[in-house]
Amino acid sequence: MSIQNLRRVVLSCLLVCACWSPQAVCDPNALLIGGTGDALGILQQLLEAYRADQPKTALKLLEGSLGTGGGIRALAEGRLSIALAARDLNERERGLGLTTHPFARTPLVLVAQPEVGHENLTTKTLIALYLGRRTTWSDGSRCRPVMRPANDSDTLLLASLDPQLAGAIQVALGRTDLLVTLTSQENLDSIAQIQGAFGYAPLAQVVSEKRNLRILELNGQAPTPETFTDIHYPLWIEFSLVARADPEPEVLRFLAFVFSAEGRAIIEVNGGLPISTQHFTD
Repeated sequence: MSIQNLRRVVLSCLLVCACWSPQAVCDPNALLIGGTGDALGILQQLLEAYRADQPKTALKLLEGSLGTGGGIRALAEGRLSIALAARDLNERERGLGLTTHPFARTPLVLVAQPEVGHENLTTKTLIALYLGRRTTWSDGSRCRPVMRPANDSDTLLLASLDPQLAGAIQVALGRTDLLVTLTSQENLDSIAQIQGAFGYAPLAQVVSEKRNLRILELNGQAPTPETFTDIHYPLWIEFSLVARADPEPEVLRFLAFVFSAEGRAIIEVNGGLPISTQHFTD
């Protein structure tokens, strides 16, 4: 089964019920939010804060990743009220009459287990690791790259850093000894569980999901919440909330909260840089 078809199966399964848990009861009145797994953690933080002021809100966040494309499809089909995107909409998606609200930027970071003593990965070292020419960390312990699919937005962003790195990533994706993880959450789970593993993920996902992982420098740049700037760090992801052109009043209220001072503070503490304030009216 191709990754695209598997994503469609996951999408259908997740949309069976508003909440993804054994105790969940389907709610026909729920306004569902779903899409890229990269942004689920930060959206969970925002939604919990919003629910503190609006305890009767019908908004519910799907815990499983649908991917950006799956979220956009479900939104256009009326099965979601808000889609989460970690990339620009493509030409077909832009023709669906949806509105896109970029709300945060976050670095794409390299992460490893806390026990890994290595602090910095250069483009040259990444190429060697992905090609299999190097297989160990600096202390001699085994190094195991964990990959995302070729068409994943995080993979495409990392590949944009250098043409030779892009070629090495393609080689790595064809290697039978490396794991290619389907979802953002599976990616970080695998890095945490496989001894000597490292991979790549949005900083906001790592921080908001409270992952116990080591953030590595990339070419000597340390993308920590205290020090990163969009001037120096090379790889950035933009998160967007995508809605229909005529969204429900509850959706407009939540969008207003995300762009409020409180929402911006939540984004910052979870490893993101808020994008400019927007105004919404019911």
